Amino acid sequence: MKHEIITFDTLDSTSTYIKENYINLNNYVVVRAFHQSKGRGRLGRSWKDSKGSLMFSILIKDELDETKLNLFPLLTGLSVHLALKANGINTSIKWPNDIMLNSKKVSGMIVESICEEKVEAVIPGIGINVNNSFFVDEIKDKATSLKLETFKEYDEDKLLNDFLEVFFKEYEKFKNGDYSFLDIVRDNFFLLDKEVYLNYYNEDIKGIVKGIDDRGMIIIESNSKLLHLNSGEVTLTHNYSNLNQ
Repeated sequence: MKHEIITFDTLDSTSTYIKENYINLNNYVVVRAFHQSKGRGRLGRSWKDSKGSLMFSILIKDELDETKLNLFPLLTGLSVHLALKANGINTSIKWPNDIMLNSKKVSGMIVESICEEKVEAVIPGIGINVNNSFFVDEIKDKATSLKLETFKEYDEDKLLNDFLEVFFKEYEKFKNGDYSFLDIVRDNFFLLDKEVYLNYYNEDIKGIVKGIDDRGMIIIESNSKLLHLNSGEVTLTHNYSNLNQ
């Protein structure tokens, strides 16, 4: 798919920029910033970038089925996973939107949509810790970078292009009703068979993760029942004292 990349030194948020300007922006435009002053993650969290972070968002203005939007975080995460794998880095995917390297978060994403009578736009926002040398104390035990784990520097432009090549290839299949990317997600699922707490609409559910269904929902066995849940904050039970996992 033909796309252009617009790069800024600083933005409040690449996704916010797209939301504010999507009518006048071309379909599939990629907006990148070297620094975000108000980067955002899931559940209203801020994304704290540091030197070495690769941060960008994509505008998709195709006619899409609103019921399929739940699959977008996994599609995006799968694309990060495959792009890193092409560079010799083996990661796993933590539902719904984190990429894990050696049990620490190396990438996260947030997928937003603009819906009126139909889906007007979908905006995946991606952050990858590439050449970061350190993290602030509050996240250093949970976050890592490619450089910290592999002791190598990476070309951020190349990683971006690698990601976009994979993403648009997988998205084209997704748009045409091919959801086979879920098989790769399942084969690299960080949470499989782990005991977790999931905060689901302010209710804590404890159980064993059994997989991901065809709608992108996490499957948890709890009290002898299989629950299919479409949202929530998942925490490994041994990390339950820190709900920001």
